[in-house]
Amino acid sequence: MFYLILLLILSVIVSVITIYVIGEPGYIFLQWSDWQVETSLILVVVAIFVVVIVLYLLFELIIGIFGIPGRIGRSYREYKDARSLIKTGQGFKFLLLGDWDRAEKLLNSMAKHLPDPEFNYLAAAYAAEKSGDSKKREEYLEKARGDNGDNKHVVALVNCRFQIARGEHEESIEELKRLCSHLPNNPVAFRMLAEVYQKTGDWAALDQLRPHLQKSKAFNSIELQSLTSRVLQNRLRSAETASDLLKIWKGLSSRDQNIAKHGVYYVRKLLEFDRHQEAEKIIRNILGRNWHSELAYLYGLVGGSMKNRNLYDNALKWLNEHPEDPELLLTAGKLAIRNELPDKAVEYLRASAAGGGRTEAAEELGKLLLNQGRTDEAVEVYRAAVSGAAG
Repeated sequence: MFYLILLLILSVIVSVITIYVIGEPGYIFLQWSDWQVETSLILVVVAIFVVVIVLYLLFELIIGIFGIPGRIGRSYREYKDARSLIKTGQGFKFLLLGDWDRAEKLLNSMAKHLPDPEFNYLAAAYAAEKSGDSKKREEYLEKARGDNGDNKHVVALVNCRFQIARGEHEESIEELKRLCSHLPNNPVAFRMLAEVYQKTGDWAALDQLRPHLQKSKAFNSIELQSLTSRVLQNRLRSAETASDLLKIWKGLSSRDQNIAKHGVYYVRKLLEFDRHQEAEKIIRNILGRNWHSELAYLYGLVGGSMKNRNLYDNALKWLNEHPEDPELLLTAGKLAIRNELPDKAVEYLRASAAGGGRTEAAEELGKLLLNQGRTDEAVEVYRAAVSGAAG
């Protein structure tokens, strides 16, 4: 571009000079020893211009000739790079198809021709893992780390996935803990750690991890809410003593305590530990805010020192608002039996069984009818229950 601009400038200068000297052509006289030249000024200017152009073209020709090897080299490198990319793409295609051997060979052989070979080595390590070749897997992972260990965190994450897939949960947990400390905002590491805790059932550790999962955005809001519920439910279910259970419940926020599903797990454990009064109170508190059929069913299991009449009266109040709930109807029927109200019990149990309730409703109804000597009706109830279960 520089030389082209220079030629244009010279062209303009020559044109101006030519126009000027047409009226005054002038001449040039040169002498060297016995050699003499006399010519017009215009001819000299044109000659100089032609010489400059010729020299420029000659210079470009020489540069072009000497640059041929470099251009050939660049073209060859570009060809090799393009070929490497194509072969790498084929390697990833075989990886997706599950052709582990071909994928590994292509990805490994092409890695050295790429500016970022670590991705090929990681993919080759995955293929080797799937092929069951642990030795090659480790070799590829070591290559992927780089001479200075620049990719150690990436390699560690990939290796953790291998460990989880092999069921080596303890090893993966330790490695993921280290990664989370080095990468405090990395969502992948925290998500993987949460997954391992769920696989191992370490709900207490997962509960402690929840703030970090939220901060690192390892889970979206819906996923985190679902995970929180599972954590709390499993912590309640795994409580070994009543004191442990109460401690866990008291540690929950009021919002978590008012979630009906959490209450279900808590009430079941309370009944298991014969804490019927606490169970009854929790059920009433939660159902007063949010209706939940399973809690209504659990109300029918409350006993102990609780007065059956009070329990029955509460069930009737709920029936005014939820007259077709089969779980509540079953509870009302069972409480009616405990309060020696057989006719009401039959009414509620029939409605529960007809409304698609638990088979327990038919069982309780059949038993009640047999006790009343209504054998034919009991047989019909049992037959309908069996037909419904088979269907």
